[in-house]
Amino acid sequence: MLTSQVLRVGKQNLFEVVQTLRARGVGRQLQRCTWQEDSFWTLTAIQPALDQKHGTAWGVLTWKGGQQQEQPVMIRGSLKRVWRLKDGADSGARLRGSGAQEDGADK
Repeated sequence: MLTSQVLRVGKQNLFEVVQTLRARGVGRQLQRCTWQEDSFWTLTAIQPALDQKHGTAWGVLTWKGGQQQEQPVMIRGSLKRVWRLKDGADSGARLRGSGAQEDGADK
């Protein structure tokens, strides 16, 4: 039983990754753990179930640096435990947010 818990550490589905983010991660870039850095989904809408562990998500796919469609589509495979936030996808938003707060505090 302990080994199954150890194997699951860090493995989350899309809904588990975004459940603690502001606006449930809408606007953030997510990718599967096996994808290259230039391939990711930009989350545009999410409709989680009551348990917050499954539901439906929509986004725009960027694959190998090229945007694949203009309109958001349903993200397939969102329940697979292979999702993560794209590196640097949240750090820029935090920096911009903290800078705005500091500027407001100085005035």
